[in-house]
Amino acid sequence: MNNVKEINEKTLEKLDEIGKEYHLFINELEDSALEQFMNCLSEPSVVKGALMPDAHTGYSLCIGGVIASKDHIFPAFVGMDIGCGLGALKTSFKKDDIIKKENLIYQRINSQLPVGRGKNRDKKIFSHNHNISKKAQDIFDKKGGDQLGTLGGGNHFLELGYDDEDNVWIIVHSGSRGVGGLIAEHYIDLAYRNSLNLELRKLEFEEYFRNEFVINPKNKNILIHNPIGYETKMEIYVKTNVEKNIEKLVNVRVDNIQGNHSFHVDSDNGLDYIRDLNFSLDFALANRKEMISVVHNILNKCFDTDHSLDFETEGVFINRNHNHAELKDDLWIHRKGATHAEAGMYGVIPGNMRDGSFIVLGKGNEKSLCSSSHGAGRVYSRKKAKKLLKLEDFKDTMKGIKAKIKTDTLDESPFAYKDIFEVMKNQEDLVEVVTLVKPLINIKG
Repeated sequence: MNNVKEINEKTLEKLDEIGKEYHLFINELEDSALEQFMNCLSEPSVVKGALMPDAHTGYSLCIGGVIASKDHIFPAFVGMDIGCGLGALKTSFKKDDIIKKENLIYQRINSQLPVGRGKNRDKKIFSHNHNISKKAQDIFDKKGGDQLGTLGGGNHFLELGYDDEDNVWIIVHSGSRGVGGLIAEHYIDLAYRNSLNLELRKLEFEEYFRNEFVINPKNKNILIHNPIGYETKMEIYVKTNVEKNIEKLVNVRVDNIQGNHSFHVDSDNGLDYIRDLNFSLDFALANRKEMISVVHNILNKCFDTDHSLDFETEGVFINRNHNHAELKDDLWIHRKGATHAEAGMYGVIPGNMRDGSFIVLGKGNEKSLCSSSHGAGRVYSRKKAKKLLKLEDFKDTMKGIKAKIKTDTLDESPFAYKDIFEVMKNQEDLVEVVTLVKPLINIKG
């Protein structure tokens, strides 16, 4: 990341001037992330917000940001990967079992689990009872069967690790894949277009270009000698320039959209987004369950066992989203890269490929809007990590862990992330640590 600074009194004064309730669980932050948080907090419908210990610059709302709004929902505050989160299953296998056959397990997972841009060989079925929009249905019909049970790339991972009693856990970090991504993109774009008020902008552009045409000295002779031609020429000029400028406004890439744009939750678009959001959350859960099932089945076959899967017992199976929005006490809580942490709620907070993942219990801290970090948070952007970090150091620090340790995963090196133990120390008021799951096998796209 860049320009990381200590949050000082001057910064706090700027935040105080906004006049909204906020709480920070981080001591240092880059200017761009702070600016994003302040912009979001300044929105009229936003009531309060919080920054988690792993906060860093994102898109619209910074990663690690939590925002509560009244009567309005912001698709960009949830982000592009709706339902991105962690699934963790405590198995009946032990650490020594995995170590004995780690090469075979690693090879079989890589051969059976699509990663990166990989798709399923055979389409999988996802049954649901959500009344989703036509747009979401079209996206799902096109991509759903191909992508259910696929990991994706970037910081998404699947890990086999062991806790302090040598119990083996299957932990997966992934989301709603291209299904949720295209749904998110559609609504972020739609919220932006709605905010444009194109009819009013069109009138403003017409007035501007008509005045510009009139004051242009080149047009004086046409006005005197050919007033009809002047009118015709002016209308063509105005129409052409209005169309060009409206097109520039409308045809903006989603990642270039400026400002924060929302739907009123009772509007047609707002209701559609909420329904499609909840559908994407369920798809993300099904995606994680499918991958865990595949890996659990591989383990059973490797060890000639018949251990059953338990997705029902809380604490044995944990599912926690960190890109979502929920209605609570009449406010819409948006979490973007922040783990839901109600009192007694299980969660999973991953550190990096070397240090593993923390199984935690939430403390229901209202100041954090019942949230915690979703991981360690990046120190370097992907580009900077590949430029500054060394592959030799990456290999040295990963000894004893079976993983893809190559140039193309250098941006996921432990050195690209903040110290997870420091991050956990900064959120002792938010979560209680149950155990640390240390990695044995790590799968990445």
